[in-house]
Amino acid sequence: MSGHIYFEGDEFYDSLFSDLKSAQRSVFIEFYIFNYHPIGEKILSLLKWLADEKRVRVKLMVDGVGSNSQISTIADYLANSKVEFIVFKPVTIFSIFKSGIHRRNHRKLIIIDRKVCYLGGMNITEENSQLLYGEARWRDTMLRLERNDSNSSFFRFLRAGALVLFESVRMGLYPVSFTALLKLRNFTRLTTIPGFRRKLKRWQKRSRETEPKLFTTLFLRDRAYYRSEYVRLLMSAKEKLYLCAPYFVASPRVMRLLRKKAKQGIDVRVLTAGKTDVWSARQAGRSTYQYLLKSGVRIYEMQNRVFHAKQSLIDNTAMIGSGNLDYRSFWHNQELMVLCTDQTLESELIIQWAKDINESHEIHLSIFRRRGWFEKLTEKFFYGFRYYL
Repeated sequence: MSGHIYFEGDEFYDSLFSDLKSAQRSVFIEFYIFNYHPIGEKILSLLKWLADEKRVRVKLMVDGVGSNSQISTIADYLANSKVEFIVFKPVTIFSIFKSGIHRRNHRKLIIIDRKVCYLGGMNITEENSQLLYGEARWRDTMLRLERNDSNSSFFRFLRAGALVLFESVRMGLYPVSFTALLKLRNFTRLTTIPGFRRKLKRWQKRSRETEPKLFTTLFLRDRAYYRSEYVRLLMSAKEKLYLCAPYFVASPRVMRLLRKKAKQGIDVRVLTAGKTDVWSARQAGRSTYQYLLKSGVRIYEMQNRVFHAKQSLIDNTAMIGSGNLDYRSFWHNQELMVLCTDQTLESELIIQWAKDINESHEIHLSIFRRRGWFEKLTEKFFYGFRYYL
């Protein structure tokens, strides 16, 4: 695998700017949070230049909740350009009455010329930049992959899925359906082939066999597949389970599995956020700590800055993307995760794990049991709403 992993936002943004400047054919960008100032403005300026001057086809999609305060500013800036800009489920005074409005597009994805892609947990915000935010910058992870002979199918299916989602939203056909696929230019020719639905299912199956392995939640069956494969991956662990998620509200099935692996002598550790941007999710997650600590699972919370990285290391297999270890990522949101085995990537993640642990506080059962009644009460309260946090 030809790629690079970024643990600092400044490095990611510098690399992204360089790749965007060299784009020749197409740029696809998808973010949950896209802030206009100051980094977003520079990216939008590049996108306008690419679309208007270099005639590069540019598509940009942001989420209606995550980027809600920025949408009008972005739209005004791109109003007279050839950049195709859409909003995933815009929020209006009537949207609260719509079914599924809480299901958001949480993906962070960039595809440039079908040759380079970025995916991970970073949004377009100043909080990721040490230059702009200082030492309190958020800790996050982003992965850059380059296309080669061994991963061409991965890029092909990644782009196809991204186009399906983008065009479905543009045509008002979300949630994604077969109807949306039938109307896509890239798939029109398939409609004349006998057994189209069977061939579409085969297309989905093949997308699960790419290298690196790609997990998306485009269709309901994809979410079910992601959940089952994640559990299967945890079950396959022989040496270590290093799980990183800012919002750790695991299902009972996952918790039982983590306890079982810890009792078998496998090194099971969880790194999550102590300083957080979603207090309710942290409290809900803490309600599970005692259950896990009793079995030997080690839990760490990063204290000095917000931990926002979605990365895991299961033996020598790395999983990086936008999905958290919570109900929202597994059951509701549009997410994107990549699973790969690469010795260089594994080494980098282990080194970064050690750095993260040095910034974190380990939760010990004897001390955790002595927390106050308010903590216990809020933990139980928010755990009751875990399905929607």
